[in-house]
Amino acid sequence: EGAREAELAAAAAADPTAAPGSSSTSVTPREEGDDYPWRDQLTDDQGGGLSPLRYYYRECVDFVAWRLNRDQGSTGAPWKWNWGNMTPGGGSAYAWAGQWASHGWETSTTPVPGSVAWFTGNHVAYVQSVNSDGTVSLEEYNWGNDHSYHTRTIPASSVPLFLYPPS
Repeated sequence: EGAREAELAAAAAADPTAAPGSSSTSVTPREEGDDYPWRDQLTDDQGGGLSPLRYYYRECVDFVAWRLNRDQGSTGAPWKWNWGNMTPGGGSAYAWAGQWASHGWETSTTPVPGSVAWFTGNHVAYVQSVNSDGTVSLEEYNWGNDHSYHTRTIPASSVPLFLYPPS
């Protein structure tokens, strides 16, 4: 695992837009900004339902699933990633690390652009960039339970685990 982390970190440092994971993973993180297509949908609290990705609208998990799809070129049906093939054992953010492990997908404490920042407090975010000062710039929905888009920069060491996009 240490060699793989070093390889990914070196690749990210050499080209911060490079795809994390194996050469078969075609991920290209893009410009920061709220490109989530369902930002105006009602939330579950407001009587809304599930997005086409089968997560609740405007939740962190739906936004991150959207970003993983977008980065791999899937911006409409049929979706590459959704609840059924990504986290069928539980769609809540707290379950994502376990679901990643059950699929055999790569995780690490080393961030790479385009990976998922996983937090023990039932939250996930999208890693927009890894910064030279040891921080990561995140994009996310529902940070603070407001069902809105946010950006923040935090120490990478404050993220318990990074989930690398499946290929």
